[in-house]
Parts: sequence; structure tokens; C-alpha cells
Amino acid sequence: MLPITTCFVAGLQYLIHPLKLGTIQETINPDALIPITLLSTEEIFGDLEGILQLFDSIDDVFVPDFGSILVEKSGDNSSQVHIDTRQIYHMDQIKALDGFSELPSGPYFLYGPNLYQAWRLYDDEFGAFTSGVIPDDLNQPDDRAWKSLYENPSSSTAKYAQSLIDQGAVIIGKTKTSHLGTGAEWVDQQAPWSARGDGYERMKGGSVGAAAASVGYPWIDYSIGIDDGRVMSEGGVYSMRQPGNLSTDIATASKFDKTRIFSRSLKGLLDFAENAKAGASGASSPRIIVPEDMSSPQKSQKTAIATFVSILQDLLDTKAEYINVGKTWEDSPPSEASNEGMQIYMEKAPFRSWCYDYYHSFDTFRDEHKKKFDNKPFVEATPQFFWNECKSVTEEENRQDTERLDVYRKWFLENIVNNSTPNAKGDAVVILPCGNAQVEHRNDPVAHRLYNTDTGIGGFPVIISIHSGSLRV
Repeated sequence: MLPITTCFVAGLQYLIHPLKLGTIQETINPDALIPITLLSTEEIFGDLEGILQLFDSIDDVFVPDFGSILVEKSGDNSSQVHIDTRQIYHMDQIKALDGFSELPSGPYFLYGPNLYQAWRLYDDEFGAFTSGVIPDDLNQPDDRAWKSLYENPSSSTAKYAQSLIDQGAVIIGKTKTSHLGTGAEWVDQQAPWSARGDGYERMKGGSVGAAAASVGYPWIDYSIGIDDGRVMSEGGVYSMRQPGNLSTDIATASKFDKTRIFSRSLKGLLDFAENAKAGASGASSPRIIVPEDMSSPQKSQKTAIATFVSILQDLLDTKAEYINVGKTWEDSPPSEASNEGMQIYMEKAPFRSWCYDYYHSFDTFRDEHKKKFDNKPFVEATPQFFWNECKSVTEEENRQDTERLDVYRKWFLENIVNNSTPNAKGDAVVILPCGNAQVEHRNDPVAHRLYNTDTGIGGFPVIISIHSGSLRV
């Protein structure tokens, strides 16, 4: 393994990955450090200029200096050693990366005769990461109380992260999360910066670092976070919530927590929506359902949703259905509701159900901190506010609230999603407002509200996973 080595190419800083991938046949200076482009024989003697221009346009690691010297994946040193003015070397020993049958074409480094990956280094100007690919401190969580109690970093990779690596993903770092998933004060570290607006807009949410990274860095394809759907934090990027339960090796704060994938490209998220594509009906367009009594009171958000619905109608060649969910409930309530109106029946269930989970998910943390240090852990004002509100929710109340959520989910699917208009077929797209269109800034006081101002049942937004996942735009 090569020691950690960095260098500059065309004024940009690079890391030479320490894992040796192969050796060239030629003898060169063992101390030479050379940026090269690895190509197949067909690529070198085909449209070479076109390939190098393609790398320059889509690969942020590549700069033209890498194209001055080429390395052929196969061949011998008796074959052609120059093309135009470019030197050509030839691979001898080669080791494919995990998940690849051969080394991908692209920019690499020769350090002496040995081949290494080229990793471009970036400054984290928006403060989205706790650590990069070369962390100063592997044990660098987002708050001091947690670190003081749990001193040793994990010795294994989370199953979900490993599944991404197995598919060819390159993990470049760990992003910041808010204190205990809900913190807004950012006492122990600096909050990530937003690349939107004047640069001082407040970003909210649990996985705020993942959102900030996708918003601010065009060289990041995807970022991964955990999100319970309570707040909107994306700031102008797309995200998709994954279905299914999280693996047990991922710490969660409630049963609502799901994996959320952020991307600057809506098309890119389709790579993570295979179940939806497999289950979609190719013979008909999905229904577009707009719950008119759950619309946003904010004019700017109403306008944005109306524009989105118009585009979606043209794209899918179908008309949106505007449905009054409350009126439908009034006409056909579930038997379990005992004739209660929808807002009354669901007034407390969404928040209290989350609340019970959130408070008790930290029981062990509070107990172990008290046992080790004989005091309470420091907790920011926002999570402490939730703890104070949530600790009074009883197990029986939580059971009843969970039951009401199940009743509502079943009723919504049967009466709104699957209650097709005549001759309607296919899947359904339900469009709901998420988040608050009002811009908040970093220096604005944090308002602690039991029920936020988002549109939702009982003042608490509800996202119902109908098919493979929910999508935010």
C-alpha cells in the first residue's frame, strides 16, 4: 500500500489512492509521478480525441493533462509506443476493482511503474461533511455528549452503504446530521451552509448535511440520508424516500425513519426506483390525484404546484383529479372512526405516534450517560423541547395512535388511491405540498412549535407510501 500522497495537476489537488492496481511493462523512473489516461486498444486507435473530450466534459476528475500520456490496458511493449505526440505505455499486471470485470477507462496515476486511482480533492466550502475520504478523526459524530459516551467508532460498514459499494458506488465522506435528528441550534458544530439565495438560508432536517452537499456540489451524483418526512430540507434538489424498514445496524429515532436519496437530477433517481418501474402498468397512464382540501395556503407554493401539475398532465397525457379528501371521508368514513370527522379522528395520532418513538429511542442514551457521568447529557433546545412534550405520551396512547394511522392509511388507499374514475387504470400519483415556502435565515430565532405550519392532518404532515417510495420535488 502506498502512503497517503497528494499532488497537483493543472492547479487542482489530487489524492493518489494507496491501493496498487497494476504495473506497466516499461521501465521508468521509480520516483516518477505521472497523470495518465487508461484506455483499451480500441479506444486508443479509434476516436481518441472524441473520447478524451468526452472525459473532459463529464468526468470532474479528468483534465486535459491526463490525456498527454496513455496506458493501454492490453498489448505488449513491442506494439506502437506513440500516437500523434502522445506516449503510450502498456499494462503488464492488472487488478480489477471490486465489482468490475476490468479497470474502467479514465484518469489514473503512474507512481513509478505502478498504477493507482486518481481521486480529486475538493474543499468542503459549505461545511456539509463531518469527514472526507481521509478523515482527521474517524470518531467525529455531530455532538459532544454522544461522542463522550460512545467513544469507539463502528468497525463495520452499514449494510445499506455496503450494498451501494457492491453496485459500484464510491463513498467520498460522511455528512453532518442535526443534533439527535431534530436539533436546530447547532451548538457543538457549525451548521452546513446553503448554496441557495444569499447563502444564509437555514437548512432544516435530520440529514441536513446530505441535502447541503447535493445542493452545493455539482460533482456529487447522490447523497444518502435518513429522513422521517417531517420537514423539507432539500432547497431545490430532488429526493426520493426508499420503501421498507431500515436495517438494524442504522440508528433511527422513530419508525417513520426511512432512507432518503438526494440528487440534482430527477432522472438519476430512477436508478433507485426499480420496484416502481417493474410494477407500473405500461398500457395506461397513472392517475394524478390532487387533494384540494390539503392545498398549501401559500400563494407561491400553490403556483408552483399548479405549474407542476400542468406539466405532469401533458407528460402523462391525462387529466388531474381534484379530490376533497375530507368530503370523501364524510361520505364514506371508516367504521373505526365512529362518525368522527377526519381532522378530529387524526388530530393527535401523527405527531404523538412519532413523539412516543422519538422520546423512547433515546432511553438507553439517557440511562447510560447518567450511569457513566452521573448527570444528564447536554441536549439542544429543540430536541429537549420535543422530549419534554413527548415523555408524557403513554404506551396505550401510542397503541391507539398507531391503530388510527393504520386505519387512515387503509381508508386512503381504498377510497382515494384505488377508487378509480370510470375506465381509469394504472398507478396513482398523489401530489401534496411539503415544507414551508417561507425563507428562514441562520440568524432568525428558532421557533419551537408542537405542530408546525405545514399542511397535514392534525397540523403534522403525513406522507403515505403508496408504491415504491415518495418523491419530493
